[in-house]
Amino acid sequence: MRKTKILWLTVLAVIIAFTMAATVFMAIGFAEDAPENGYVLIDENLGVTPGVDNVALYYNASTKTAKISGEGRIRNFSEENAYFEKNNAVLKDAENVIIENGVTNISENLFYSSKLKRAVIPDSVTEIGASAFKNSEDLDPLTLPETLISIGNDAFSGCDSLKSLTIPETVTSIGSDAFSSCDSLRSLTLPGCSFNPYTIRYCSSLEEVTIGEGATAIPANMFENLPIKKIVLPNSLQTIGHDAFKNCANLKTVTMPSATGKIACFSGCTALEEITLPEGVTALGDKYDYDFLFIHQHEVYYAFKDCVNLKRVTLPSTLTEIREDSFSGCPALEEFVVASGSTANIPQNCFAGCTALSTVVLPDKATRIGYAAFSGCTGLSEITIPESIDNIQPWLFQDCTALTKVTLPSGLTSINTDAFSGCANLTQVGFGTEDTPVDGKIVFPSGLKEIGIRTFSGCVRITALSFPQSVTSIGWYAFSGCDDLEEIRFCRNEMTVGPDAFPVLHGATIYTCYDNETSWNIKTDDGSVFSGDYTVIGSAHEIVFVPEEKPTTTSAGMNAHYECTRCGATFTDAQGNDEVPPQSLVIPKINNFFTRLRDFFEKIIKFIRRLFGKE
Repeated sequence: MRKTKILWLTVLAVIIAFTMAATVFMAIGFAEDAPENGYVLIDENLGVTPGVDNVALYYNASTKTAKISGEGRIRNFSEENAYFEKNNAVLKDAENVIIENGVTNISENLFYSSKLKRAVIPDSVTEIGASAFKNSEDLDPLTLPETLISIGNDAFSGCDSLKSLTIPETVTSIGSDAFSSCDSLRSLTLPGCSFNPYTIRYCSSLEEVTIGEGATAIPANMFENLPIKKIVLPNSLQTIGHDAFKNCANLKTVTMPSATGKIACFSGCTALEEITLPEGVTALGDKYDYDFLFIHQHEVYYAFKDCVNLKRVTLPSTLTEIREDSFSGCPALEEFVVASGSTANIPQNCFAGCTALSTVVLPDKATRIGYAAFSGCTGLSEITIPESIDNIQPWLFQDCTALTKVTLPSGLTSINTDAFSGCANLTQVGFGTEDTPVDGKIVFPSGLKEIGIRTFSGCVRITALSFPQSVTSIGWYAFSGCDDLEEIRFCRNEMTVGPDAFPVLHGATIYTCYDNETSWNIKTDDGSVFSGDYTVIGSAHEIVFVPEEKPTTTSAGMNAHYECTRCGATFTDAQGNDEVPPQSLVIPKINNFFTRLRDFFEKIIKFIRRLFGKE
């Protein structure tokens, strides 16, 4: 009995030992098939180079989780290669993927049109290939490793569930359409690298974008038509391509810490309310010239056209150019300020129809303001034109019905057609910043030559006019509708005056430096200058005392005298009875021994220079 029991125990021990050995051998035999509970080996040759890139693919069907482990690079997938056929079903079916540390890339098309909801990407990955996650519509959230360097074309295109993404600062290359058509993406942080213009196009929900320090350029059209509400730009930014923010209808404010070159990128930003452009910006608007079928053509890009809610714009002193229509279609614009030192000219129609415009500070070194630049600005009440301007273009302030005060340059030579026509409330017109205008009275400056057709037509609050000797031409209907004129002063008897230049007068007084109306030599088409009820007072000089100017060794002086401020005539008496020619008042420059000696040596030096060919 005892022997039998020992026998059975021995047999049982053998069976147990055999079972354990079998289990060990099975574990060894299936180690590659099941390295962890529930995972099955799908492909042990997922690497690019066998023996170098030892990367394998495993799959857990119960959790729908794919695992990529090993070391090295994953080979690229395409519909034509055997690796795609072998692994496509698994990669398409997986809802989760775990990529273990050691794998250095996510290859092209690896998870193309997958069902992935979650992806774990290790710090060892430096590259995500083209179309790697394209059309993985359920992928969210996604965390990219801080070691990532490049993201290929279409890498995450069509990832419709992705809501927020931060691309690490380590990334230096982002391909075309890398995040395009991510319909749920609302927040995006981009690194400080260069961008492809189509990186994020068609992201129909994108609201917030932050661009990291180091980025120097935003390419043309990059954010065009996107619903962005807020964008943070880096201090390193230098250039913004044309139409970069075109039609970003939800963009309200933009802070630009730095930029250079041309700004032609905010047209159609209908929610934009305020913007300040930094020093370094040189132009608003841009133009691209090209030849098509031997015909020269150009395409224009606008700065702020059709920004219907834009209220305030502040521009830098570095600005040198403002292109046409930069602010057309901006009816809410209230304030336009350019820093001192800017040489930018104002183009034609620049603010036409900006009915809310009330505060304007123009470039103080501008040399031209184009025609109709402020036409129809019905909210504008006061403006100063820089001294560097020498003529007022046609229709410049036409129908600016709220305009009450304008300061024009003292060196003005012409005021052209309809410049102020329809300015029914204009009462103060000054010339030069030192001039203090009187309500209702316009004293035109010495040097003005021409007043164009209908220039002040309809300026009903003008009551007095004074023309200098320099004026040679007054156009048709120049002051028609100025029905309350009480005083007109002339000092020139040779000028051309167009028909109906002045309205029918009602008790006005006309002052002239000449004896009477018959001594004028004013040319008109119909032979008459004034009509209605008026009185002419001749010899109406406006005389001021001019003190003696002593001569020096380098310049002549002038004896004390009296002078008419309008016609320039000179007199020896305050009543203007004794007129003398200006030459008779000249005091020769001082000519003593030393000046004669100096003149002698100057002649010797000039002779020597000519002798040796220096002059």
